[in-house]
Amino acid sequence: MFEVYREAACDRRYRAVYFTELDESQRDAAIDAALAGEHVFDGFIKAADGEAARRLIESFLGRVNAGADGTADELAAMLAPFLWK
Repeated sequence: MFEVYREAACDRRYRAVYFTELDESQRDAAIDAALAGEHVFDGFIKAADGEAARRLIESFLGRVNAGADGTADELAAMLAPFLWK
C-alpha cells in the first residue's frame, strides 16, 4: 500500500510513502506526515510490478515538484496496469 500526498509544511512538496516497506519504528511518523498533508492518491501495487510502479510514481513526483502540472487522475491512469483493483 502506498499514498501520494502533498506536505503540509511550508515547502508543500509532493511525496510518496510506501507503508508496506516501513518498519515499526518508521510507521507512526510516516502515517502522521501523510495524514497532515493533502491526500493525492493511494492504492495497492501488485507485488510483481512493484519496481516499475515505484519508478513511475517517483517520475511523477519529480515532475510535479519541479512545477509541472499533474493530477490524481493522470497518476491513476499511469499506474492502472500496476494496481490491484
